Amino acid sequence: MYRKCLWTNYVTDRNQSFYMADFFLNPGQEASAHNHDYYEFFIVLQGEFTEDFGKGRTKVTRRQGHILRPEDVHCLKNDSDRPALLRNIAVRRDTFEAILAETGFFSGDDMPVSDPCGYFSLDESAFHVYCSRTAMVDRFLPHPRTYGFLMRSICGDALISAGMPERSDFVPGWLSRLYSQMRQPENFTLGILRMRELSGRSQAYINRMFRKYYGQTPTDYINDLRLSHAASLLQTTGLTVLEIAGICGFENLSWFNRLFKQRYQLTPSEYRSRKNFFF
Repeated sequence: MYRKCLWTNYVTDRNQSFYMADFFLNPGQEASAHNHDYYEFFIVLQGEFTEDFGKGRTKVTRRQGHILRPEDVHCLKNDSDRPALLRNIAVRRDTFEAILAETGFFSGDDMPVSDPCGYFSLDESAFHVYCSRTAMVDRFLPHPRTYGFLMRSICGDALISAGMPERSDFVPGWLSRLYSQMRQPENFTLGILRMRELSGRSQAYINRMFRKYYGQTPTDYINDLRLSHAASLLQTTGLTVLEIAGICGFENLSWFNRLFKQRYQLTPSEYRSRKNFFF
């Protein structure tokens, strides 16, 4: 069984075409299966989700997203040991189909993507643009025309990303193993030195390969892992912010606070106080 989410459950203004919210799941939590009477798409900002969709199950991680049609039934879970956060944009059916028509992708009930299920991935640059543009949406709420223009633009960018062909580059085995090994706390807390030790390769070469295959620097990757671990500890332990910063490999508390706020738009203390799914 599944529940149906209705547009009128979230939006009372008949002239409003978009609704945006962040969705948060702690480890072990899940959202019940549901569908909609509107279109929606989400992009994962932090951690990873397991999505049951159709007859399959897919892991969706940072910078990856999914476009869902009305009547598509899905269920999101967090099977990992870290908190997971995605940014969801719901779009009224007539508005989204008008945007689809403008892009030239839409045809009947087929989604305009290379993957028929509507999954897509942003490169690091496009991901940062998405985060920054969606973060400033609220300030334009008092100006409906500007707000609508910005939201249509964000939706259009997502559709273009979804329509791009998948990267065919083969990730070298040593790099794939290194990428996985560095996800372990005993490795990412030790930082770049541990990465060089595990790979047996020069830092310059590691930097080039990370940029080529993963679209980010090794330092950014390590900081992402450290910040995700810090977020988990803030939600699940009573350790102080200073203790958590040290455990996660940050030697400078002010630098940790700065990076954390850049990532989550909240200070560590503010993040700790937010324990609900949506904020």
